[in-house]
Amino acid sequence: MITLLKRLLTLALLSQCFMVAPVALSAPIETTNEALKEARTLHARAAREGASWTVAIEHLKKAETLMRSGDYENSYEHANHAIYFFELGLKQNQFPLYKHQ
Repeated sequence: MITLLKRLLTLALLSQCFMVAPVALSAPIETTNEALKEARTLHARAAREGASWTVAIEHLKKAETLMRSGDYENSYEHANHAIYFFELGLKQNQFPLYKHQ
């Protein structure tokens, strides 16, 4: 009787794990997708304005590769790095270049 209860409890716990996992995983996927979308938008804007940095493009490529492989945490991190460098390039592009005279 006790082994039957242990088995039922184990099955109940396992079923709860499988029910929660897809719900818990959807939030990182959504936030990563949003970060990648923002990074792509900034990349297009930076390319139009001539303010695109190679390091930002590399972070964006790495984020897309990690997203395809299912590593959402690192993909999100690289997407945020890309966003940071694209924004930095756009801010820096607003100021006139220093000209030595």
